[in-house]
Amino acid sequence: LIITNILMRVFVRRLLAAAGFAACVMVAVLYIGALDPLVAPRAVGVVTDALELDIRGSNGSAPTRPAQLPPLKPSHVVEHPAAVHGAGNQTAIAQPRPVTLGSAANTAELARLVDENNRAQTVHNADRFHPDPTSADFAVIVIMVHNRAGYLQILLDSLRAARGIDKALLVLSQDVVTNRELDDVIAKIDFCAFIRLYSPHSVELHPQEFPGTDPNDCPRDTPKAEAIARKCNSAESPDAYNHYREANYCAIKHHWWWKSVFTFDHIALLAAYTGPVLFLEEDHAVLPDALHVLHLANRALPAACPDCITVLGSYQPGGDATALMISPWHSVQANMGMVYGRAVWDRLKGCAEKFCRYDDYNWDWTLSRVSQIGCAPLRAAMAGLGRVQHLGKCGVHVHGDCNTAAVGAAFTASVEAVRPQLFPDALRTHEQPIGQIPVLGEVGNGGWGDPRDHALCLKMVGK
Repeated sequence: LIITNILMRVFVRRLLAAAGFAACVMVAVLYIGALDPLVAPRAVGVVTDALELDIRGSNGSAPTRPAQLPPLKPSHVVEHPAAVHGAGNQTAIAQPRPVTLGSAANTAELARLVDENNRAQTVHNADRFHPDPTSADFAVIVIMVHNRAGYLQILLDSLRAARGIDKALLVLSQDVVTNRELDDVIAKIDFCAFIRLYSPHSVELHPQEFPGTDPNDCPRDTPKAEAIARKCNSAESPDAYNHYREANYCAIKHHWWWKSVFTFDHIALLAAYTGPVLFLEEDHAVLPDALHVLHLANRALPAACPDCITVLGSYQPGGDATALMISPWHSVQANMGMVYGRAVWDRLKGCAEKFCRYDDYNWDWTLSRVSQIGCAPLRAAMAGLGRVQHLGKCGVHVHGDCNTAAVGAAFTASVEAVRPQLFPDALRTHEQPIGQIPVLGEVGNGGWGDPRDHALCLKMVGK
């Protein structure tokens, strides 16, 4: 390296004399690259992301940012206390500086900061809690967050009361980036370690281009012939019901898929983790023994139903607190509080072509189709007494009473009603006939006919 340094300096001096300052600058850039390969791509504008999204807007310009990059080692780290002091078998966590999204001056800058945040994967509260993926008490909880801060507060309060939450890692995946109410709610998390992520494909980050709404996108109800004459985007590809894409609906399926991809394939702390991951949404809430039951099920199912997804949620009140009812998985009743690990995820990811091309903007109905056609057959082990409840009175499909105080009070009352049944010593598994369930055909509920959505969904898994 010393000899290279000397030779390069001599070369630079001769170039400066022969070709002037511009040539010197170019060689200096290459020189820096020789010494620091992490700097060189940025200096010379080389695209280093193998997953860069090649979907262009109506004007033919490149998108403002690539698809999610694989995680990189942060450039500024502070070692986790367990690594410094050699405390037991705790996992060492490299702590980067938190990214301040509020400093963004425009959408492009905000997108850059989101990418930086997702690469950094800051483990908040790591100085107080030490998430150890090798521990039998460890679990991952992923929350899909949109914009309902009041509901999210109820969910987080319920997690605070869950026994064993201090041993878990919470992952919050948001598709709304700039929301002060969400920031205030999340800032109060003091009961476990957590990572905060942002979907890079949100409508907010792409207000004038796909996957947001491009100015040249076809309006939803435009007749196909008219759309072709207008030459609007994807005019040849309405959905099965002759409707064109609506970005706000498509974003939900993209977000669900992206958070799954990122959790299993890109979070460095979980690279070797094969245990349970509980998936929640902002309008869910958990009972105090939710994690206790999760671990009981994780121990019981390898023998009783190795291909089962544990389902902690139930839309029905009451039930047998010691039961795990096994049946074919379907979104009608088994889409809330789903728990699965890397083995199930790898099967689902192997069905990406089926998932990403099925004409249904609902992620859960799409999973039902993937399961029913045999690509990734899924079975459900459903908790007889639901440990996850649905709070939602307001949302995509439901428009009702948004009084979160009343919703929170009702949830608290429901917990007290079943408290004597909580924390069973063991769970009993048994087959549960569930009657007739919808058989999904070649066409789903629509809203997902645009080939750009198919391409983005597949690109997330490197296809």
